[in-house]
Amino acid sequence: MTGTLRAALATPTHHHLTQMLAVGFGCGLLGAVLTLAAQPAPAVAALAPPAPAIESTEPVHVAMVALAAPAATPSRSAQLLFVFRAGKATYVKLADLAPGEPLPRHGRLTLSEDETTAAVGVVQKADVPEAYRGWAGKRVVVDGGACTANVTGYAVVARLTGEPGYAGIEDGPWTVDTVVAQGATVLAARLDGCAHGSFARDASLAPIIVPERIKDEQLADAARSALLASDVAREADVEWKASEQPGTWEDHAELDTRVVRHPRTGVTWVAVHGTIGDTGCGGPDINVWGLFRADRDGTLTPIELRKLDELYSIETLIDVDGDGELELLGRPWLGLDLVLAHANGEVIDRLALPFFGCPC
Repeated sequence: MTGTLRAALATPTHHHLTQMLAVGFGCGLLGAVLTLAAQPAPAVAALAPPAPAIESTEPVHVAMVALAAPAATPSRSAQLLFVFRAGKATYVKLADLAPGEPLPRHGRLTLSEDETTAAVGVVQKADVPEAYRGWAGKRVVVDGGACTANVTGYAVVARLTGEPGYAGIEDGPWTVDTVVAQGATVLAARLDGCAHGSFARDASLAPIIVPERIKDEQLADAARSALLASDVAREADVEWKASEQPGTWEDHAELDTRVVRHPRTGVTWVAVHGTIGDTGCGGPDINVWGLFRADRDGTLTPIELRKLDELYSIETLIDVDGDGELELLGRPWLGLDLVLAHANGEVIDRLALPFFGCPC
């Protein structure tokens, strides 16, 4: 193992993201090569006592306040591990392995094609970078308690999806070598259970908080109205009209609205995410996002009103580090990568799945 690889695996650094887009003849070839390195998770902050639930039947007032610039925050939380399947087994990602770097010493790589195309090689504990050896035998909680499993071993796993021809491979199917060369490769820990899941955490730590979804149409309506009246919605109007689409973007949009209550702080949050389905390649890019806090006085305060560049679907609103603030777990346009982001859209970490095919 080279010094560079050892440093990338064992030394916490700020993550670096590199995405490569190659376009061939006819339809585009889309592949992602991402390099993300670990950074220590922030300490769990003390939480304020729960705020009383808002029960007022009065109309909700949306505070017209300037949005503050986001505070500087760590770029990655090592307390959340992405869960994935490869070769009919379940793994959690421990670290990304940089393209072109030698892999940790491992057993024979085997090719599998089920959920994705993958090349998997077993790594013995003695060959795992020291920073990750402590995962052996640990118990992890998946999806906030939906399932628990034990770490039973380590592996290097390279994954991708699509057709070899879009990677410039014209003379045959995917092979171990081409999957490693073209795929996203990670150091992973194998689990003895949990066939389904998105995220996991060491069971000895405080669980990742998944706020409770509640029904409050009054708050939901107020948040939707505030988002549609915002600058980001007006910018979407301009883009929609410039593309000569029929009607307005609101006529075609899906407004995913969620009202959730943080179980430890008692704070109620309202999230509204507006996207439009397939408008074809080169069509308008509508992806508006609003996050609001319901305050004790009944005011709905906007926390984020922006275009959510990276995420086009949000699977889960979670509190990873227990600070009472929300993070987003979702997927980009193609729906293949799994991304953890701050509420302002800044990417924290990513489980990449490069795609070789026609996205349009």
